[in-house]
Amino acid sequence: MKYLELAGLSEDMLQVEENLREFLDTGERSHALAEIIREQLEIRGKRLRPLLVLLSGRLGNPDSRTRSRLCKTAALIEMVHMASLIHDDIVDDSPLRRGRPSVQAKYGKDMAVYAGDFFLSRILQILMRENLTETGMLFGRTVESMCWGEIGQLAGYFDTSMTADRYLENIYGKTVAVCELACVSGGREGGCSDETVGQLLQLGNSFGFLFQIRDDLLDFLSEEQAEGKPVHTDLREGILTLPVLCALECDESREQITGLIERFHRGEGTDTEMQRLDALIRQSGGMEQAVRIMENYGAAAERSIRQLPACDAREALAAVIQMLRLPDSIHKQGSVA
Repeated sequence: MKYLELAGLSEDMLQVEENLREFLDTGERSHALAEIIREQLEIRGKRLRPLLVLLSGRLGNPDSRTRSRLCKTAALIEMVHMASLIHDDIVDDSPLRRGRPSVQAKYGKDMAVYAGDFFLSRILQILMRENLTETGMLFGRTVESMCWGEIGQLAGYFDTSMTADRYLENIYGKTVAVCELACVSGGREGGCSDETVGQLLQLGNSFGFLFQIRDDLLDFLSEEQAEGKPVHTDLREGILTLPVLCALECDESREQITGLIERFHRGEGTDTEMQRLDALIRQSGGMEQAVRIMENYGAAAERSIRQLPACDAREALAAVIQMLRLPDSIHKQGSVA
């Protein structure tokens, strides 16, 4: 990853991995839980949230002791994310996570619940042990926001009356809040000024919305995603994401789209009807409008970055945002030829 080299973060990211292994060590108490943890650490993603912590902290020019605290904070935020994925897969009854059997599919729902709870309990212990009191308050509010976001999404399954504004409220809790936490906790622990922390809060907000809307758009790709998530997974499960909600604002196709969604709600939808639904969403401008909204958040993130102190970390943050931009081929899929 070029942005790691740009900010000299490779060593710190290795320390984050070491912290994760230490923080989640079960000793000899449970072979099953130890296996779950080992597997979760093996299927690591891009570690974007820890990266946000470290890059935000670097803006404060931290010394070695402060960098150590930043690495611990970064690991704890990744543990919040990992716990949420384990619990999400239980709610969604997902068989896969990044192309491998999910915890609930392999070990059962009961064990998955307790595994996610174990992650959260360790987070609480380590926050207290490391005297991360102020950061701990932020963690508590973030986890609460995540719960509200998931509850809001649960209440909105197959609900064609849901508005885009309500949807954005839900994804604030589900995704955006933890990105804000990563940026703000990194800035505070790194010794940044209040002004810089304020800019980091805005960056985390824009980054989170950009990331989630991008994920929504990827659900409409013509091929299975690299993460192992098949196309139209959210739509089949009744999760009406931004492209769908934007399409429902079109009077000409709203009735047809609503009718097809209701068929899938009753379990009667076919693959042919899903292709028809996909086409209607595109023809109604749902994809194009969602892309525009995503790009607006990307532009807002770039504006926040330009307000940050000039350094390698700022350049690396800009590179991360650029990495999240969708290629032109995806933009073309959102339009109708």
